[in-house]
Amino acid sequence: MPDQRFKPMRLRVESVARRTESVWLFTLQAADGEHLEDVKFEPGQVAVLSVPEVGETYMAIASSPDARHRLEFLVKNEGVFGKKLFDLGHESEVSLVGLAGDGFPVDRYWGRDLLFVASGTAIAPVRAAVSYAAARRSSFGKLVLVHGVRHPGDFSVDDEVDAWRRADVDVVLTVTQPGDGTWTGSTGRVQGLLDRVVRATSNPVAFVCGSPEMMSQTTEALEALGVDRERVIRNF
Repeated sequence: MPDQRFKPMRLRVESVARRTESVWLFTLQAADGEHLEDVKFEPGQVAVLSVPEVGETYMAIASSPDARHRLEFLVKNEGVFGKKLFDLGHESEVSLVGLAGDGFPVDRYWGRDLLFVASGTAIAPVRAAVSYAAARRSSFGKLVLVHGVRHPGDFSVDDEVDAWRRADVDVVLTVTQPGDGTWTGSTGRVQGLLDRVVRATSNPVAFVCGSPEMMSQTTEALEALGVDRERVIRNF
């Protein structure tokens, strides 16, 4: 449940950038008279947003807490809330009415190897956590991201991948439907790549986000590889 002590805040859509055919990056800043830098949250925590005539929805924050003057969201053009945001577009206002979930408490694991696992649009909270950890690269051991989507054109973090790799994050991308053969990366579900990446780390902490089925299967796979369940962390 969202924190009942949270003071609602008006936000303005500052920019909208297409990331895939159906997923766009919405950047929100504080509306006049508001102070977004006062909002404290963990990487990957979930925002409770409200739009007039639609109501409230839960949406993972895709930007790092380091971006103190903006919040970013990877929004899919589906559902009542998503379609409304797409219709409203630039300069529209929404309300931040609360925060929910624990996010990914990266700060608790200084010096450790961190493994980030995400499928589909669930990359949003993981994007925030990877960016946060990469900005503090010397404070951790190995940083590994395994991210899978259905088609090669479904990756919504193309702009970040090169920067993460330059920061010495091992980024492993995989698709389940490679299509016409132009895809040269890994294929299959993220669960199928865990054996290789876990064996290349030492006692990692895993941050996982995806469908309930994916998270359950990933947790089981990680446990089978020696990662204790308490070191498999979900953001919500």
